[in-house]
Amino acid sequence: MESCFIRDIAGEGVEVWGMFDVIIVGAGPAGSATATFLGRRGYRVLLVDKARFPREKVCGEFMSPEIPEVLDRLGALPAIREKKPWETQGIFISSYQKFHFKLDFSTYFPHREDTSTLGFNMPRFLFDEILFRNAQATGIETLEGFKVTDLIFQGDQICGVRGIHPTGDKLELRSRMVIGAGGRNCIVAKRLHLHRGYWWLKKVALMTYFKEVHDPRKYVEMYIHPPGYCGIAPLGEDRLNVSLVVDWGAIQNRRGDLRDYFLEGLFRNRLVREKLAGAQPEGHLKGVGPLAFKAKRCSWDGALLVGDSAGFIDPFTGEGIYHALRSGELAAEVVHEAFKAGNLSKEFLQSYDRTRIQEFRKKFRICHALQHILYRPWLANFVARSMARDSILKKWLIPWKPSED
Repeated sequence: MESCFIRDIAGEGVEVWGMFDVIIVGAGPAGSATATFLGRRGYRVLLVDKARFPREKVCGEFMSPEIPEVLDRLGALPAIREKKPWETQGIFISSYQKFHFKLDFSTYFPHREDTSTLGFNMPRFLFDEILFRNAQATGIETLEGFKVTDLIFQGDQICGVRGIHPTGDKLELRSRMVIGAGGRNCIVAKRLHLHRGYWWLKKVALMTYFKEVHDPRKYVEMYIHPPGYCGIAPLGEDRLNVSLVVDWGAIQNRRGDLRDYFLEGLFRNRLVREKLAGAQPEGHLKGVGPLAFKAKRCSWDGALLVGDSAGFIDPFTGEGIYHALRSGELAAEVVHEAFKAGNLSKEFLQSYDRTRIQEFRKKFRICHALQHILYRPWLANFVARSMARDSILKKWLIPWKPSED
């Protein structure tokens, strides 16, 4: 099987058939991580994305303490450090302006003497491009600006994708496997009808930046208060990422700019108002939602889902990026085993579903539990007060793997 080098045909207006081992749809953290791990093993990988890098992404831009270890395995950590991301000491959580507590990363990762290997905040347009270029360095093929419109089937087996090249040409690209890494709008999951929403959990996130901040601090700050909760992540000496998560129903019938609603929602909380005193909004207000959905399964005949394509609940714990990177790593291992066995059936690939559930079980449980806590003031205050008094209880809220003594 010969690789089809897409870059050589751009602009010729031809329909090209080629053969890759794996086509990965979506070049965010999950797709780039999967491509990197597979590329290192020598597989012929094509990584495609409808956008061109660098590109913006709605995100809280917080990287949890587990992320540097995966970045190190990817070989991307030195490039990340060169950009000097804002290091964070921990998370500050405030419940309805009554009780608050801090989670210090050093308490849960005492073996890491280098604080730069703990949590950090970084703009997604920088972070994602570094991972994308890191994947390219393994020798894989990439195609930016390519919109996948459908999958190619041979019976029940997925064997490629159809899409539109940036030139406007319609292309069919063949592969032995396809991996969906396109998040909530993943065409692979949609085409296979795998995504399901949570009828009781429909939230939307609104996000923008604030500049001229007097005290950015070293903590990611979470403020639970009507109309939802606010997340504040410092990105530098005078710049903050500020997001507000609210019910989808609160904004779905609103027309025009949501900035007034966003600012009103933020400043209803006195502590947030004090935090942002003198700061100025910067750039456009961005939104994404509904946030929560799940996948019935993450494996198919010749296909896997990674990252947010496999499901997402809520950004409160800041685990989205880690889940993307780690699920890509797990998927690459299962794909490797499948190729060695010569078995790309969903029965064989279902080991990925089992491994993923086992890996993230605690994180999923915490995320689900938080949805029943956050929006009940009496319960949120009880939990916050208890955790402020007893540091041992804080371990329940930590979704990260405990350190080895």
